[in-house]
Parts: sequence; C-alpha cells; structure tokens
Amino acid sequence: MPVREPPALAMGDLDRLLARPDLPSPGVEVQPLGRREYSLRAPGMAAPVRVTTDRTYHADNADSVEFRSPGNLLFQPPNPTPPPDAAAGKTPREILEEG
Repeated sequence: MPVREPPALAMGDLDRLLARPDLPSPGVEVQPLGRREYSLRAPGMAAPVRVTTDRTYHADNADSVEFRSPGNLLFQPPNPTPPPDAAAGKTPREILEEG
C-alpha cells in the first residue's frame, strides 16, 4: 500500500474550525450542542443534522450523529470565496494558529 501524506488537519483542528462562527461557508449554520458536537445545516438541507468530530462519541451514537470528517458527505472543502472578514489566502492551519 502506498504511503500517504499526513492529513492537513487533525480531528481536533476540524473541531476548532467548526467552533469558529466566522469561518463557515456562506449559508452554513453551525450551533454548538455539547463537547465536540454541533448542529449543522447547509444550503438545501430541510433540517439541521447533529455532527461530531469525536470518533468515540460517533462510535457510541452512530445512529443519531454524523461523523464530521473528510470523506463524509457533510464535509465541505473550505469556501473558495471567504467572507470579507476572513483571512483571505490563508490555510485553515494558519487561521487556527492566529485564533
């Protein structure tokens, strides 16, 4: 099996990105529900869904919560047109290191 590059962001980083109200893509609503658990509603969704960035929590609650990770249909790549107040041209890692 080929050696893969390490991921650009760890699950903890993804959690920190979800917790930043200034970073979701336009039209995406994120509300904290608990430790590493959020309500997420994207454009076109009739209702929000519960998401988590915690593998163990997801394993224990897979019937009622989505795992917010790369590869999941709810995971969207960073918005190519950041809002005016976001740091344009910066990687998610750089934004996290600032905040």
